[in-house]
Amino acid sequence: MVSYLKIPITIYDRIKKELSKDFEYSDSRRSCYELLGIKEGCSIEELKSAYRKMIKIYHPDKLNSVDLNPMIKEDLLKKAKEIQRAYESIKEWENLS
Repeated sequence: MVSYLKIPITIYDRIKKELSKDFEYSDSRRSCYELLGIKEGCSIEELKSAYRKMIKIYHPDKLNSVDLNPMIKEDLLKKAKEIQRAYESIKEWENLS
């Protein structure tokens, strides 16, 4: 799985850990920043870099080509949507475009 997705084992372990703790997205600033692994006051470059790093792992197109349990695939798709919402929210809060 790790070699197919072309991600480091540390990222794969992080995905497994995050999925096991049943993270729920909320619109709170803190949860958005934590989800992307950045701090408030970040630059647009930092935000884009963090977003791209995370969405590359959870992007639906990448997951469609992998034979996964449907429940796991659903959780990963949910995570991709959370990442997208967090990115959009932070962009708005920080007045970044």
